[in-house]
Order: sequence, then C-alpha cells, then structure tokens
Amino acid sequence: MAGAFLLFSSFQWFLVQAAVAAGWRTPYSLSRNFISDLGALHCARFPSGTGPYVCSPGHSVMNVSIILWGVSWAVGALLTAERGHLTGNVLLAVGGLGTVLVGVWPEDTNLTVHALGALIHTVVGGAGMAVIGLRRLRRGHALSGVLSILVFVAAVVGIAATGMAADSGSLLHVGLGVWERIGIWPQAAWLTVAGVGTAWAAVVRRETAAAKAA
Repeated sequence: MAGAFLLFSSFQWFLVQAAVAAGWRTPYSLSRNFISDLGALHCARFPSGTGPYVCSPGHSVMNVSIILWGVSWAVGALLTAERGHLTGNVLLAVGGLGTVLVGVWPEDTNLTVHALGALIHTVVGGAGMAVIGLRRLRRGHALSGVLSILVFVAAVVGIAATGMAADSGSLLHVGLGVWERIGIWPQAAWLTVAGVGTAWAAVVRRETAAAKAA
C-alpha cells in the first residue's frame, strides 16, 4: 500500500502548481509560460531577452514539490513492481529520477541538466507507462492499457512540439505551454490513478483471501 500511496501523491504537484502560479505578481499564462517557469530562481525574461518575463516568488515551494514528486514516483514505481515484470516499473522509476533533476536544477541555473531531466521524465517515464499498458492489454484490461499507451504518445508529441515551439512561442497556433502540458499533465494524472488502482487491487485481494480462509 505504501507504493500505491506514493504514486497517488503525484496529485500534490497539480495543487502546488496552482498555488505558486497564483502568487505571481505578473500574470502567469498556461499558454505562454513553461511549467518550469514556476521554479525559476531569478526574475528575468526566459529563455532569452525576448521571452516572457519570469518571476516566481514561490519557486522554492515549486522545486521542493517537483523533487518530492520525483522521489515518490521512483520509489512508488519500484514498490509496486510485479515479480517477473520489472521492465515497465524500472523505466517508470527512471522517469521519476529525471523529475528529481528538474527540481534540483531549475531552468535558469543549469538548463542543460534541467532539459535532460525533463526528457528522461517524459520519454523514459512515458515508455514505462506504455510497457505497463501493453501488459494490461495482454491481461484483457483494454481501457487502461490503451490509455497508458496514449499517455506515452502524448508525452512524445508534447515534448517534441514544445521544443519546436521554444523559439517562436507557439506551434500550429498553439502556445508552447499548452504543448508542454499535453506531454506532462497526463503522466501526473496516470500516476495518481495508478496509485488508486493499485490500492484498490490490494484491498480486493485481501478481501478475497479472507473470504477463502473463512
């Protein structure tokens, strides 16, 4: 159950994002701003002198939230791994470690490491979700299996589109902030739902075992 709780705790990241964004003195835009702007340490235009003005008073809270999310994601993935089916959960755990890099090195301190962490987070973590989805499909759980694979597809499309939109601020008339959220928000939602599902499955197994023993 500990692993299930850790995965479910991913939901805190959504709440902290909203709280930190609300604390901005300048408007925070879901369309124009990166999620990582919430964790930037300095007040300046980012990523260049022509980018949006970034100034996040709650950057420390945001970065702690990201680090906690990454750690809980990685540990939760390992604790919920099934014996003999480790690949998906190991990839998932590596994605969590990438998230830790994002929080430890905010975008305006070491963009190279920050971007690497984001890439590991989305692509490797998303690949883990896809592998788990394929396993779910083979077991006859079509809906959860397909959705898990679609989360991976969204992650790849979102991160690629965000990179292509970085210079102009948009791609296909869609802001880079929207593309980034297409790639990342479904992953956080997947982890939250996975935590609930894992906990529910554990309760059902216990009740079934108790009924058989009675």
